[in-house]
Amino acid sequence: MVHVKRMWLDEVSEEAERKMVQEELPRALHYLKGITNFQCAVFGCTSASAANGREGMLAIEKTMQDALGCPAITAFGAVLRQIERYQPKTLSILTPYTEDVNAFFKKTMEEFGVSVAFIRGMGLVSDNDIAALTPEKILAFARHTAWDLPRETDLCFFSCTNVRSAEIRQELSAVLKVPVITSNQCVIDFVRECCEQNA
Repeated sequence: MVHVKRMWLDEVSEEAERKMVQEELPRALHYLKGITNFQCAVFGCTSASAANGREGMLAIEKTMQDALGCPAITAFGAVLRQIERYQPKTLSILTPYTEDVNAFFKKTMEEFGVSVAFIRGMGLVSDNDIAALTPEKILAFARHTAWDLPRETDLCFFSCTNVRSAEIRQELSAVLKVPVITSNQCVIDFVRECCEQNA
């Protein structure tokens, strides 16, 4: 059984994401608290997870864990776990975001000790436009970008839980010619591990 509380984000910007963490997250936890005995919890926005740096991300996870009484992780935290497992020498990132959001996202990654060799976005601001991206458009973007990836790239991360990249991860890997991880796949792996531990 999965229980979900939507946290609204009209546009993807640093300011909007901080507002989500400060205002929408407490409302969501109030709604979810006491519904059931949760096995795990996920804060499902990659960029907002990272909006306040390491301390902010860990604070989100602790707040969720304390409120819901279960292991909790942010989408960004789940991604960091997978990056650590791969231990890439050169990481490239693809996103649906604008250059401004990418710049702050890259900076945050590097604050967490992850070196980013390359990052490119699709220039989208509206969360609805990001959600409306089809797998075909995502693959077309990857094909166009593949030529510019640094040759030494040994892992590519496609960011954003609002993008349908997890379902075409194998195709993305074939197009980019490197292993690909996605926000949602990293979250799914965390949930599976929690469920296996509680089985």
